Amino acid sequence: MAGLNRLRFARRAPRIAVGALALLVSLGCQQTLSLKALVEREVVNSKIGLALYDGAARILPGETVGWPDTIFGDPATKTLTLKNDGSKNVTLSGPLIVSKTGGGGQAAYGGIVQPVQLTLAPGASTSFSVDFTPAAPDADYACDFVINSNDASFPAYAFSGSGHSTQWHGSKAIVSAAGTTYFYCPKLAYVASPTPTLYAAYKVYDSATPANSGIAIRSSVDGGKTWSAATLVVASTDVGGFSFTASSYGLHLFYSLTSANTCHYCAAPSGTLSFTWTGSFSFGTNYYNPGNEAISCANGQVYVAAYDNTSSPKKLYLYVRQDGFYSYMGSTIPWDFTSYVVADGSTHTGGFYPTLKVDANNVYLAYTDSKVLRTARIPRSTISDPGTWSYGTAWTDASNIARDVIAIDSTRAYLFYAVSDGTGEPRLRASTDLTLGSWSTGHSFSGEGSDGSNNIVFRMPDGNRMFAVWTSRYGGVDSLRMSRSTDAGLSWSTQPLDASSGVAGSYTAMEIVGSTVYAAYSTNSPHPNGYSITIKKSLDGGATW
Repeated sequence: MAGLNRLRFARRAPRIAVGALALLVSLGCQQTLSLKALVEREVVNSKIGLALYDGAARILPGETVGWPDTIFGDPATKTLTLKNDGSKNVTLSGPLIVSKTGGGGQAAYGGIVQPVQLTLAPGASTSFSVDFTPAAPDADYACDFVINSNDASFPAYAFSGSGHSTQWHGSKAIVSAAGTTYFYCPKLAYVASPTPTLYAAYKVYDSATPANSGIAIRSSVDGGKTWSAATLVVASTDVGGFSFTASSYGLHLFYSLTSANTCHYCAAPSGTLSFTWTGSFSFGTNYYNPGNEAISCANGQVYVAAYDNTSSPKKLYLYVRQDGFYSYMGSTIPWDFTSYVVADGSTHTGGFYPTLKVDANNVYLAYTDSKVLRTARIPRSTISDPGTWSYGTAWTDASNIARDVIAIDSTRAYLFYAVSDGTGEPRLRASTDLTLGSWSTGHSFSGEGSDGSNNIVFRMPDGNRMFAVWTSRYGGVDSLRMSRSTDAGLSWSTQPLDASSGVAGSYTAMEIVGSTVYAAYSTNSPHPNGYSITIKKSLDGGATW
């Protein structure tokens, strides 16, 4: 009898070895599994009547089912199949056929829809589903499950679930309306502490209720996934251009009122939308930068630039104040602005669309004077002595300069601009001369002609990474476009972010936090979001959205 048993085993063993060999080939000869482990796996396979499948993949008892990376707070449903691979009927048993049995992340798994078919004949199958809803971003979640049946080999078929959560990314409307309320000119600002918060400021015009018009701000503490209700921080139908930024102190808002030809500044402490103090500039202005480049916070100070187009002669002003407030005799007092006139002694009327950047040593300004793109470098240590300021001409064009943005790193300066030649094509100039005295030949950094908007926003988080976002009509299609460079502007890749109708001409904004890139823009009625402020978010430095 013993010899007969040995003979039977010898006849079965080659089948197991052949099965293990086939499995070895199917796994691409993974060296992490020894031949012994493969044989043991095949032995388990040979015993199973009821089998679990994730698509075409067979999940053995004790193995893991993986969920795709999921945005936290959003459910991801996975449907799994139970199949009778044996030769006898298998009956699924309760009270719960599929249930959770433990695991550190089991709270993220639920919504189990139990199998409907309870008895499976050989070859028959049924299915069940499980929801994975992670509660927080950038975390791993594991859960243990069991499937109950009368299968002789594995009446309690155990397996694990594994999933990873990500931050919110993609596209959504922060705010939208059907047609009597309009939203435009979005700005973004990010505050890292005490709670990381993304802020979106934008102009709103409510034709039905004008009192609801002005500058509104919303905030998000979960990376743009959900947003607070809007706070109307400036109530006026007369808001022209405005700039919005953040510092370690809090939020800063600089805006113009068109009819009154006045500029105003206010600030709110970090973590609040309480803009408790407003400073008004008494001079008139009717050309104030509508972008977000005329305000900067650096070195514990706030810098703003504005063009007085109503004075004689016309003047471009640079204003500087300490960031925050100071205490005096028990009262909280705002710091005053000190004003400086930017003038190089020429007869030009320059100052349109001022844009500024500040580093540890200098304030850098770019501004347009009709057909000339001018620059100024102002040493911080001698800011009160105009004799130490240096001026330059970056570009002269037969058409008017329509828009400009300046950017500075430790060794180079960059100017992004467009001209009113009917193309609106964004262009780039660079300089290794930080006195801004000489500039490279300009070129289209995007490689695309465009007959759309001159609106362009640029960000340079470090000396190598650069991002530009603008709206255009390229190839006959209205679109929001982005170019990015990872080699200090030597090469660029351009991609459309939104090619829907209702985009071209929209104002745009951008914010970069590490490898996360936010782009915000306004849309109008033909767009799927209607009249909206829409935001897009990339987690991989703008490669995918």
